Amino acid sequence: DLLLAPEREFQRLATFLELSADSSLIAAAAVNTRFEKLRAKENDEGGFQERPPGCERFFRSGRSGEGREQLSAEQLARLHTAFAPTLAAHGYTNHRSPSTPLAR
Repeated sequence: DLLLAPEREFQRLATFLELSADSSLIAAAAVNTRFEKLRAKENDEGGFQERPPGCERFFRSGRSGEGREQLSAEQLARLHTAFAPTLAAHGYTNHRSPSTPLAR
């Protein structure tokens, strides 16, 4: 959702968190959190402290669904088991298996 409609999703998030939903702030947040901008910031600042040990960079590719390519079937199943109830409660569904993209 954040890749397809970032301003809409930031608006929803701001409303949920009871923060200002001013359209100019929402637009700025969407621009400043684009993958390309965050990747450039990471390069300029020498990395982010949130980067896990052993990882070359914190921002890897900026592509939706990359986890299905990088995680094992066992890891995907564990994530599905752990988060399926929460995702379902928020309107996300899984049609076939943990390796199938979630749809909303």
